[in-house]
Amino acid sequence: QRLDPASGNIAFFDFAARGTVQMYIQRLAKQRLRGFYFLQMVPGSMRKYHLDILPFYEKEHSGIFQCFYALETIVTAPHPPVLGFDALGEAIYAPETRGERDLSCVRRVQEGIIDYFQTYQDLDPAWKAMEEKSLEEGMLCLLSKLEIRNEDFLSMRDDDPFFNRTAAVRELL
Repeated sequence: QRLDPASGNIAFFDFAARGTVQMYIQRLAKQRLRGFYFLQMVPGSMRKYHLDILPFYEKEHSGIFQCFYALETIVTAPHPPVLGFDALGEAIYAPETRGERDLSCVRRVQEGIIDYFQTYQDLDPAWKAMEEKSLEEGMLCLLSKLEIRNEDFLSMRDDDPFFNRTAAVRELL
């Protein structure tokens, strides 16, 4: 991972955020970033900074907002968070807090999700073309109705240094 803002358009992805990180990276890059967020926390809070943010979900009181901490544990990168960039643009990572058991569990969950949706698309090709978000939201909201018994997953910890919070996934469901 390298910050090399030479030219062209830059897309910025954050799972659940307000837009603060995008704002600061945009200042470093000196280029406009288009932010793609799964959901934007406190929608409109960054409007005064004229950030280009496109959240996938905008409903503040939806089921997604109720379980995004647990989802954030699954939708994660295989490396620790980026703390900053050195003079050459190389990423400086935070110390890894997850063990191999947690990383393995995340990989299995992500592979299972991909397999599920690929199988679903094969069974119903029309689903690929759907643009209706309510179906996806309804499927994601099922997370709170499922009984998850996998101890590896339930004991995983979600570390959120921004909010200075650490919690086991079982506490987030």
